[in-house]
Amino acid sequence: MKKIIVIILYIFVIFAANSAEKQNDNKLKSYEKSLKSFESSFDKMDSQSILILISRAYVFGQGNDRFCSPEISVTNLGNVGVRIIAVAIYFRKNNQDIGSSITRISIDPRDTSTRGFYQLKSINCDDIIGVGRVDVCILRNGKDCHANAVFADTGKIPLHKFEKN
Repeated sequence: MKKIIVIILYIFVIFAANSAEKQNDNKLKSYEKSLKSFESSFDKMDSQSILILISRAYVFGQGNDRFCSPEISVTNLGNVGVRIIAVAIYFRKNNQDIGSSITRISIDPRDTSTRGFYQLKSINCDDIIGVGRVDVCILRNGKDCHANAVFADTGKIPLHKFEKN
């Protein structure tokens, strides 16, 4: 009788262990599925993209001598360095040109470089938009990277790509 109880207890332990493993497998599969869903949300931007963004803009000066000074950030999301990228941005406010900038940067893979010190003819940084174009873009392996450049319409000053008309 004792042996029967031990065998039943042994079977119960094995059944419980298998049940726990199946629950863990289900949790793992659910986690993997949610992770894939999360990763697919980043598919909108190519992993080799070069992101151009104005995340910050400051107001300097006093009284009538105030001006807006944006910082242009360029992020290399790719795994090849950018030998040179030259970006021209034209700034507008209330349908009037208020300034422009030309930024030349070299960027390592997975790095960001920021340039500032531009003076726009505006007493504040509100309601400014930028229209940009990439004049030169060459990777360190010699390939052209114009097609990889993306202007961000988020940030302190939204940027849009210059369209030839």
